[in-house]
Amino acid sequence: MDFKTLIVEKQEHIGKLIFNRPEALNAINSTMFEELPLAIRDLNEDNNIRVVIVTGAGRGFCSGADVRQSFSTREEAKERSTGDALPLLHGGGRIEAPGFALGNMQKPSIAAVNGPAIGGGFDLSLACDFRIAS
Repeated sequence: MDFKTLIVEKQEHIGKLIFNRPEALNAINSTMFEELPLAIRDLNEDNNIRVVIVTGAGRGFCSGADVRQSFSTREEAKERSTGDALPLLHGGGRIEAPGFALGNMQKPSIAAVNGPAIGGGFDLSLACDFRIAS
């Protein structure tokens, strides 16, 4: 699978999930939000993978939600809303929420926290079984 905001590497029995938006300290935009559960599912369903390492490209792990992608007005938010947010938060709908998917992975996961882990990025690190920070 190819992703726009993530890198998935598989080497021997180790899977690596890399947040790949270093110019934004790996902030979670809507594309990453949709891609994360798909990448996690891919790693989880690969019987050759025994452990997954989650990290960020560049100098940050994940700086949370990308506020530059926010809405300028409440009306704009209503217009652009699909109404799918609530099911996503509960793991339903067309994709699972990233933290839910990561926390329910059947394989051990390690957060290699290489810099700021803020907001949703901190939540993603907590969803992993182990955390190593530098």
